[in-house]
Amino acid sequence: MTPLDGQQRLTTLFLLHWYAAKKEKVYEDKYAFLSRFSYETRYSARYFCVELVKFMPSFETTHSSDIKNQAWFPFDWKDDPTISSMLVMLDAIDERFKDVPDIWERLENKAITFYFLPIRDMGFTDELYIKMNSRGKPLTVFEHFKAELERETKHFLSIFVNSFFKIFLIQKI
Repeated sequence: MTPLDGQQRLTTLFLLHWYAAKKEKVYEDKYAFLSRFSYETRYSARYFCVELVKFMPSFETTHSSDIKNQAWFPFDWKDDPTISSMLVMLDAIDERFKDVPDIWERLENKAITFYFLPIRDMGFTDELYIKMNSRGKPLTVFEHFKAELERETKHFLSIFVNSFFKIFLIQKI
């Protein structure tokens, strides 16, 4: 399966599964499926994921520091936006889940589901996937602004609609 969108969400799920497997010392055959996670157009990220699956963190320092000190981690990966984002996410996952027990068991109980929409059946090609996912750059200031504006617009629209219905219901009574 090649996702057209949601790559960051899928990467986060990959990292969460990796974290849970390593934290809870799950047998390798149980998390072997993680080795199938890959990046189509980002070679450094693909290689990083391969090495990450094999790596056992110390849990004595941040995961990002631990990983950056490994022989398999080239110095130039520190400037790779995809890998940098994954390292930040690993530290955030650890901060959030370090005291949470049985993460692996919870993940195995299939609490997360996906809908699959085959884009080839819709007449799209791999070129669309490559165009959508080859960027690999941090969001611009405008993109952050646009996301925040959209979030605020939804919030204010919700307030407006609720107020409108309250006024309408009060006048009707």
